[in-house]
Amino acid sequence: MVFTAAPASLISQTVWRVLPVVVLVLLILDWFAWTGMRHEVSSELQSRLHRQAEQYAQLIALKLETVIGTATSVAKNDLIVNAIMDVEGRDSYIPVFFETAQVPGLAGAEITLTDYKGRSIASNREDVDYSGASWLTRVLNGEVWHNVSNSAFIVAAPVMLADRGEGMIVIRYGSEQLARLLTVPARVDAVTVLADTADPVYSSNPEFSAVALVDDDSMSEWVMKSATIPGFDELELWAADRQAKAVGRVKRLEYYLGANMLTSIAAVVVAIVATAMIGTRPILGFIGDVEQITQTGDLSQTIKTKGTSEFHRLASAFNRMLESLQSTAASRDALQKLNAGLEEANRALDQAKDRFQLALRSTSAGVWERDLATGELYWSDQLKEMLGIVDPDFAPTYNAFLARLHPDDRDELEEECEQRFEQKQPFDLECRMRHEDGSYIWMRHTGQAEWDEDGNLVRMAGSFQDITSRKTAEFERDGHAAELERSNRELDDFAHIASHDLKEPLRAISNHARFLLEDYEEKLDEDGVRRLNRLIKLSHRMEKLITDLLFYSRIRKAEVESEPVDLNAIIADIDVSLADMMRQRNARLVLSEPLPKVVAARPHMRTVFQNLITNAIKYNDSEEKIIEIGFDDGSDRADGVSGSVFHVRDNGIGIDDAHKDDVFRIFKRLNTDKTYGEGTGAGLTFVKKIIENHGGEIWLESEPGKGTTFFFTLDGGR
Repeated sequence: MVFTAAPASLISQTVWRVLPVVVLVLLILDWFAWTGMRHEVSSELQSRLHRQAEQYAQLIALKLETVIGTATSVAKNDLIVNAIMDVEGRDSYIPVFFETAQVPGLAGAEITLTDYKGRSIASNREDVDYSGASWLTRVLNGEVWHNVSNSAFIVAAPVMLADRGEGMIVIRYGSEQLARLLTVPARVDAVTVLADTADPVYSSNPEFSAVALVDDDSMSEWVMKSATIPGFDELELWAADRQAKAVGRVKRLEYYLGANMLTSIAAVVVAIVATAMIGTRPILGFIGDVEQITQTGDLSQTIKTKGTSEFHRLASAFNRMLESLQSTAASRDALQKLNAGLEEANRALDQAKDRFQLALRSTSAGVWERDLATGELYWSDQLKEMLGIVDPDFAPTYNAFLARLHPDDRDELEEECEQRFEQKQPFDLECRMRHEDGSYIWMRHTGQAEWDEDGNLVRMAGSFQDITSRKTAEFERDGHAAELERSNRELDDFAHIASHDLKEPLRAISNHARFLLEDYEEKLDEDGVRRLNRLIKLSHRMEKLITDLLFYSRIRKAEVESEPVDLNAIIADIDVSLADMMRQRNARLVLSEPLPKVVAARPHMRTVFQNLITNAIKYNDSEEKIIEIGFDDGSDRADGVSGSVFHVRDNGIGIDDAHKDDVFRIFKRLNTDKTYGEGTGAGLTFVKKIIENHGGEIWLESEPGKGTTFFFTLDGGR
């Protein structure tokens, strides 16, 4: 069909009427395509960031809770509990435990066992002291305390003895170890964890920090979402992607659509002018086709033309524009990639759950969870295994749980849990549960509840731990302690009775011998008088032996309480009390340097020094008897001795190597010569027992004719 040129006025009218419509249609189509795709991608990105922020927060919470659970489990360890009681023997195994123990999740962390004052008993770090910690009292009252800041993560769990905190297990992560602990396999550009001070605890991208959360210019560069870490309200996690990465595809498509739109408008203008020049009918047909496409929104339609090549090219250009608009379907590929990323994040979450299950198995704990909205109760495989449940179809219920509780524990457990829930506090109880074989096993039952915004209880979760072995050991220990207390009481009674019953006839013998001497001394010969005097002397010696034996039984019990003792004051007091003896024997005390204060039983410390000084004076044949008293803090010693070592050195007769052990045996005297005085041979036995009761050790170095040096410690020995 051939078209003729149209009048100029018709061309102008056609151009000015059709052109705005075509341009408007193109703008609308382009705007709808661009806006829809941008909104869809942006919404998907925001949703993905929110989900991943929550997933990372849950994963970090699991890691931190694992450390808390590990600290609690270690604090309940039988070896740790025994170490609190075993003051004298724990140094032989506790340091080895801290050096060799491989506790899951604690690589590079500081782990310390303290006493009830927060002082370090054993640690894998040096110079650790928590005696001034503000949270010490809370932990000793049974609370498992933790705190996370940008400098450290500290967990303190009480070591309980008879419902009293006698010590703590403290696990501390420094800033570097904490950063490694909080590291998660992120698939976003930045993951940052902030403390309640707004300081970053961990950040996977140095460019994204706390500044980006408050600086408007920095915020424009990031798309970010936050999540609270469950159970750790002082922490907040931010996940972020760069704006350029998120909307880069949309911007490129925007430029492409804009260029196509301008090109298409130019082509349409040319086509309209050319078409108007040869006739209005083809133009009207073209406009009709365009309006139909606009109304239906079907971009797959094309403009079919007949006639001149110019009009055909215009229609072809418009069809190419439609094909460009159809290219917006590429956004589907972007969505598919986002879905793939989400699937990868889900796989990472599954792996984290597997690692959490592995951590639970390593701590021998079974996990439970109860949803109050649905009534569903979940028991982990470890918990079922503890109770001997092998049925794969077993479905736990709350009533079934109550039925398994020991009847004597059921009411107490429900009452305690209800009280804790009212106070919105976690619970930590011990109870007995029935095994599948009919027996009862002891379980440590811990848990925490969750409330909604209205304060309604919605969910509970916790763990069970089999403590049957520990409870059995506690029962046995209590039985042994009661038996030992009874035995000690009977021994005390026996010692007092024996002392009274033995001393009474001795006094009678001594008195009768004295009466015989007074009344019949003139009638007795010299040998009879000598025998009666010896009888009196032996009676007095026997009474002294009985007195020393009773004193030995008393120092065995360490009845005197320990207190800060100034040893210099004790030495000065002894110097005064022995002044006559030292003057008669030309002896003097030399204090090489002031002695330190110690925590000990004051009367017993006087007994130790007075016996050692008296022996140094008695067993000394030097013209001038010198007794030197001093101590060494152990810093420069090479003989394996740690801590302060006290010594009493004399220039006396010395002791042969063959008798170095005999001097500490009760009633064992190496010298019976009256030249060195008389005694019972119990003094050094008292000294040795007192020092051992204070956790120390005593030994000597001597050479016959050159004097003797007694060494002793009060804080653990050699």
